Amino acid sequence: FGVRRTGDVLERTTWVLGIGFLALCLVANLFMPSAQTAGDLIQQGATEQAAPAAAPAPQTPPGSAIPSQEQLQGAKPTGAQNAGAPATAPASPATR
Repeated sequence: FGVRRTGDVLERTTWVLGIGFLALCLVANLFMPSAQTAGDLIQQGATEQAAPAAAPAPQTPPGSAIPSQEQLQGAKPTGAQNAGAPATAPASPATR
């Protein structure tokens, strides 16, 4: 070989490997089963997000510190829960 021919060998090897890789990808694509298209997968994901499975509510033992759903629904909203309600005017300080 020689220093002058090294560039030619590297270029030819690069072309052969590149074309071989491209041909291998095309042949592998022909033999791969195509079960679903990308549009089907996107549509399937959208329907799964639209109708998630309902999980049962966890049961708390009686006398626990965590309030039940019934207690929360009957309770008055406070703090951040009442952020959308109109505020009442604070009492004005006594004038002298």
